[in-house]
Amino acid sequence: MTEYDVDFFISLIEERPVVWDTSNEDNKNKFIKQEAWKNVCKSLFPNFEEKENNEKTKLGRSLNEDQVIQLLGDGNLSDVDEFEDDDDDIQPCVLEDIFTEAEPEPQLLTALEPENIPGSSQPTSRPPSRKRVWKQVPFEDRSHDYAPLPVTPVKTPMEYFADYFDREFFDEIARCTNMYHHRKTGQELKLTSVEISRVFAIHIIIGCIPYPRIPMYWRGIGNWR
Repeated sequence: MTEYDVDFFISLIEERPVVWDTSNEDNKNKFIKQEAWKNVCKSLFPNFEEKENNEKTKLGRSLNEDQVIQLLGDGNLSDVDEFEDDDDDIQPCVLEDIFTEAEPEPQLLTALEPENIPGSSQPTSRPPSRKRVWKQVPFEDRSHDYAPLPVTPVKTPMEYFADYFDREFFDEIARCTNMYHHRKTGQELKLTSVEISRVFAIHIIIGCIPYPRIPMYWRGIGNWR
């Protein structure tokens, strides 16, 4: 290949790290690596796709990895030569002169000593803090105009229950139950609100008093009235 072809070949290889970069994840994939080589051959050799398989293999083997490494490492093809002339302009290191010039004068060192620096003297003593002393004195209530709290008598349990389940509630349950029974059977049930309230009372007693057997509730109902 000519020098122009070599430069073009190197540019094609650099554009495809999968061919030469072993740290690339696709470098170990044989199929992807082979496709990358085919794309390089298509760009270098005209009518590469029209050639026979044995000719493609021959052209592909001519571009082996050793040749790639050799071309990439060839200093004659590098652009470093453009910067070689700049190396002659580097000045020698003059660190010794710099350290000599940076040494402070004895008078300056004396002026920078702690006792000569303003504000570096010993800290001034703070005035003693005043300690708070608590005294125990009788409490004096101030005059106020608060309105007295209203005093209401305590309700009985039945009165509290009636706040949530009043007589109208049980009347409505009895009325709806009678209507449902008459529509289903054609007969009057004649259920009253008192009977409904007793059913509620039985459920409350069973829920509050844990007897192990149901008949024990019927035997004790007379004692709960």
